[in-house]
Amino acid sequence: AVLFDGLVLPDGAGGVKTLGGHVEVMDFISSQYRHGKTILAIGASKALLERAGVAATLANGEPDPGIFMGAAAKSERAVADFITALGRHRHPERETGAPAA
Repeated sequence: AVLFDGLVLPDGAGGVKTLGGHVEVMDFISSQYRHGKTILAIGASKALLERAGVAATLANGEPDPGIFMGAAAKSERAVADFITALGRHRHPERETGAPAA
């Protein structure tokens, strides 16, 4: 995860099914999340986040500022927000006991 600034999971039911069957993929997604990286899931790939145990909300119930999801046909806003969030490099709000941003 230290080699990547963020993660984009593309849409596609077939690809999601295939990727979801690989423990290495689930570990990579989970690692990106644990390292506070920005993540974008488009369409069906939201299921990969769920399978990897990645929540779209922080422990306090607020939306995670580094997790973005968009429908495949209407993902422009999610992509723009993802690109902006990449500028933060990490999202320490995910860490237990993290100071307020």
